[in-house]
Amino acid sequence: MTKKNPDHPVIYFDGECNLCSRFVQYVIKHDPQGIFRFASLQSDYAHSRGFEIPKNSDGSLESMLVEWDGRILNYSEGVLSVLQHLTGLNKLAVIFRIIPRVLRDAIYRWIARRRYFFFGKAESCIVPTPEMEERFLG
Repeated sequence: MTKKNPDHPVIYFDGECNLCSRFVQYVIKHDPQGIFRFASLQSDYAHSRGFEIPKNSDGSLESMLVEWDGRILNYSEGVLSVLQHLTGLNKLAVIFRIIPRVLRDAIYRWIARRRYFFFGKAESCIVPTPEMEERFLG
């Protein structure tokens, strides 16, 4: 069953990527107010949203996405927009905006292309705990 879009920003992540799963867990830990919702890019929910999911030439997913106020943020802009809304020192991530986006995105893409090599690939998506289940869509 597909849930309608909540009044919260949604982080779409590669459900098979260990780095992406760790990022989601990190966000949950540093988002005590529950601002963010999550959906795997492989989910029916993500596909029902109607936006293009960026892929590498080999067909692997290229970027996590953040749906925020009707906009889709990707690459470094998506990550920075999330980090600056978390608790603690994460707000300092805004300093990385002084780096030109083209350079930030190049670094993001370099890591993204190698993330399975460095962090591994999961056999399945994260299974949320019952307490976290309402934050996961589709």
